[in-house]
Parts: sequence; C-alpha cells; structure tokens
Amino acid sequence: MKSFKVTTMFGAEVCTMSANKYADNRHIALQLWCEDGPFATLTVNLRETRKYPGNFAFVDTNNCPWAEALIRCLKLGIHTGKYAHSGFCSYPLYELDVLRLSEITGQSVEYLTK
Repeated sequence: MKSFKVTTMFGAEVCTMSANKYADNRHIALQLWCEDGPFATLTVNLRETRKYPGNFAFVDTNNCPWAEALIRCLKLGIHTGKYAHSGFCSYPLYELDVLRLSEITGQSVEYLTK
C-alpha cells in the first residue's frame, strides 16, 4: 500500500487508498485513509453507474473538489467526458486503471470489476 499527500483547502494529509465495491451495483468505491482514520470517499454511487463496466466510477467532486487532480496525479484513470447529475451537482465519469489501482492500494482489485 502506497502513501501519498492529499492537499485540500484545509491543508495536507498523508493518505492511503482502499478499493471496495458498492453493494447494490458492484462498482468500485475508492476510499482514502489517513493516520486518524477515514479521510474521504472519492467516488459517488449513482444509478447511472449501472450503464458502464465495473471499472468506471463517478468521482465525488462535490465533497472532494480536489479528487480529479488526485486521480490525474496518481494516474488512476481518465475522464470519459461524461457526467451524471444528482441534485445540484454534476459528477464526472472516469474509466479507472485497475492495474494502477492495484499498485496504489496494494490490493488485487481486478475482482472488483466483475
């Protein structure tokens, strides 16, 4: 498991990442952890996710406005150019690189996309 610095408007934290599945649609849920415990969930579980393969995820730019920059910095995936809307927010859809996620999380995450 690799650690990395996450910078937000509140300062910087050293974090690690874990990958899990949302129970209802089996898509990847990315979570950040810091020394004190849970830090953030980078993905959001939307109904539109079901239209895409398991390695696609909507990024929670509402609660984590820095999430896209972190995904680009860590080379975790690419923005598809598509968005889903929920409430007053638009969430970008990313195609996640499962091999890169495995490197960052230290987990075998290929099973998450099936």
